[in-house]
Amino acid sequence: MRLNPTGRLGALLLVWFLASLPVVGSSGGALVVQVLPGRICLDSGQVIPSKRVRSVFLAHAGGQVAVPLGLVSPGDRVLDWEGGNLRVQARLVRGEFLDARHGELLLGRFSLSLPPKAEVLLNGQPCPPEDLPRGRAALARLDPVSGRVGRLEVVDPGHAGGHEASEILAVRVGLGSSEELLPRPARAGEVLHLELRAPEAGRAVFDVAGVVRGLAAHEVEPGLYRARLVVPPGLDAPNTFVLGRFFSRDGEPSVRVGPVLSLAPSPPRVLQFGPQGAAWGRSPVFARYESPGTVVDADRVRIWLDGRDVSARALRRVDLVWYAPAEGLASGLHRVRLQVVDAAGNRTQVSWRFRVEEVGDRGP
Repeated sequence: MRLNPTGRLGALLLVWFLASLPVVGSSGGALVVQVLPGRICLDSGQVIPSKRVRSVFLAHAGGQVAVPLGLVSPGDRVLDWEGGNLRVQARLVRGEFLDARHGELLLGRFSLSLPPKAEVLLNGQPCPPEDLPRGRAALARLDPVSGRVGRLEVVDPGHAGGHEASEILAVRVGLGSSEELLPRPARAGEVLHLELRAPEAGRAVFDVAGVVRGLAAHEVEPGLYRARLVVPPGLDAPNTFVLGRFFSRDGEPSVRVGPVLSLAPSPPRVLQFGPQGAAWGRSPVFARYESPGTVVDADRVRIWLDGRDVSARALRRVDLVWYAPAEGLASGLHRVRLQVVDAAGNRTQVSWRFRVEEVGDRGP
């Protein structure tokens, strides 16, 4: 059947209208299953043309933040897609690769679902799950709701995988400038400068395993390729890898595993604190905490009791602070303030109150 010009125009308008509809599913959104040149494919069957995406927003616990399109990964949940604005939610899990068979992925202490169509990479290159080396670092990008893995990346610095790195002379990463080595985990909003040295007039991209794949680099001078990445909130990646990939004009791509770095955009979390409500005069003041992307700096943990800094007399560890008053506290209301700082410099403060009902030597 042939359409007349009016019919063809109507069909084109219908296709455009359907493509512009927001993604809505019974579970709150569709999942990204493939990120291909020029398009993003969803498990609902919908295809989002990359050229129609004006802005990408990554939703996290504190709200949302604009990120490059290259940060969208298989496994991400699309919360909505309307008016050229794509809003996604992502989760990243890191662990030691143990096994992947029968649709199940064992990653350290995590047992995850690995669908048959999940993207599986070894040193940035496609690899069958059964050929992945066990005991190596792995990062899984997965749906925060269902736990289904969309992309699994295993990094083995000693494995060339058939793509020699001889054309890549060096891969570096710096914080603040390409000359400054990464001195500590990077915080949200900080700029990573990535650098690759290879033959001139080629094409280079960077992967930060678990975070971004195919970040385009520019040849700023013959044989020197650079790119920038702003650390996004909500994607903590402790001890991940930078991979440089180089494509010459007439050869196979070269891959080189670069430095290890940690992205720690999320502040420390206080998990538990006390005492709360009523307490005895010798009840210890304590708190438990953790940092999602790095470790807490125990020396920078500070605790105040009734406005007095008692940090020097408290037990301070990477996961716990504990202060036992040498003398019983007076009856009445007492105030505690706690500050936790991690190795990246992220800080969290909490305050609470408790009331001493009776002064004595007995424990609670």
